[in-house]
Amino acid sequence: MFNLKNIFSTIAYVGEMSVTLDATERSGVSPSAHFFGWGSDARPLSVDAEASLSGVGHRESTTYHSVDFERLVQGEDVPAARPPAAPCRTGTELSGPLKIVEILQAGLVASDMNDISVWPGNASNPGAGKGGVGDRYSAGQIHAVVDFTTVSSISGGPTWSLRHFEGPGKGLLNASRVAKHQLIFTFIPICIRNKYQRIKATLPHEYEPKLPRGTPRWANYLPPCGTARAAETRAVALGRAHDVNVMERSRELRILQ
Repeated sequence: MFNLKNIFSTIAYVGEMSVTLDATERSGVSPSAHFFGWGSDARPLSVDAEASLSGVGHRESTTYHSVDFERLVQGEDVPAARPPAAPCRTGTELSGPLKIVEILQAGLVASDMNDISVWPGNASNPGAGKGGVGDRYSAGQIHAVVDFTTVSSISGGPTWSLRHFEGPGKGLLNASRVAKHQLIFTFIPICIRNKYQRIKATLPHEYEPKLPRGTPRWANYLPPCGTARAAETRAVALGRAHDVNVMERSRELRILQ
């Protein structure tokens, strides 16, 4: 039945993830004082004084990481990847608060709705022709942006109330930190893994044993992973995934500006 393990043991996906860490830190001193009780009863006098000194620091880093989904499910063609070491090892490499499993499942189900007749010349449909939208798009491509922001702040200070003075104020010292963590990924299907043997060379291909239930219909247009065409498609897919991620990152920066 349909599940991610079946799909990734059938279809080889490659792609790229970009991870951005963006943190802004502010700190400052804002003393205030209130002088009162001066002058006479007829002409009372009070004086308020305030000062402020602050600094802002900003750090941002973006790293790009290639991903080979074949290594998530061990097969005849490639060994499984080494699991994460403690304390991160939980046995569920795609599970967690980022909900990557749900994104992949939704993407695979939705990708089955693609009408492959409009994808000629595409890397995911090799040999389908030269017309149409070209190789800028891929049936089965999954792209997502996940980000979350944490905000922390602290402020305080003593307040002394004397006969003619009150200060320096509860906001004497203040500090805050705003951190945005963003994950952008693009995954592209490239070939059918070696567990399945192609028994029909013309498009759409047929494989033995039959591809698992729930496999998207465009999978029959993918070449076997052991072919030269699959190796070429892998290189093209990695480059295209990087281009998509960079364009998404540029769009995010334009929105912030």
